[in-house]
Amino acid sequence: MNQVPTDPPVLGIVQARRMAKYEFELYPHLWERVGHSKIIKKLKWRYVFFNEGNKAEIPKSSGIYMFIVAPRHAYIRDHTYIFYVGKAVNLYERYYQYQTEQLGEDLAADRERIVDFLNRFKGHIYFNYLLCPESDLETHEDYLVDHIYPWANTRHRKSAKAKLLTPQTV
Repeated sequence: MNQVPTDPPVLGIVQARRMAKYEFELYPHLWERVGHSKIIKKLKWRYVFFNEGNKAEIPKSSGIYMFIVAPRHAYIRDHTYIFYVGKAVNLYERYYQYQTEQLGEDLAADRERIVDFLNRFKGHIYFNYLLCPESDLETHEDYLVDHIYPWANTRHRKSAKAKLLTPQTV
């Protein structure tokens, strides 16, 4: 799937560059450290390398999760990119669903970007999660999606889109 041809070399270079390009948006003026971010800061994030073997480490509890591409090149820990934020009533079941989607066994219409990332960056994906009550799932997810704007999330609240048009000065 992700094979780059080596003959002719020029074609390989062109295709390798095309495979590596993703458009994403970063909005530092949305990365506030007040309000709801203070609530999330108090919660304990956990993470596991995304693979079949780590499924047993995922609790069967409700929580918020995010997929992160982390090359860990030269063991630089802060070289990461959050590409998706979601919520789950059962994190364990949701983790399993993503593994099924990654294998191409199931795909909902709005999941193409997630499946692309899970396969393109296989071996460099981390599943970060925090446990929280079901009553807080939507609030936490909305906040993170609307302030981080992950590439694979396609739904944002109107209020978040309005903030994009009014960047704040620092």
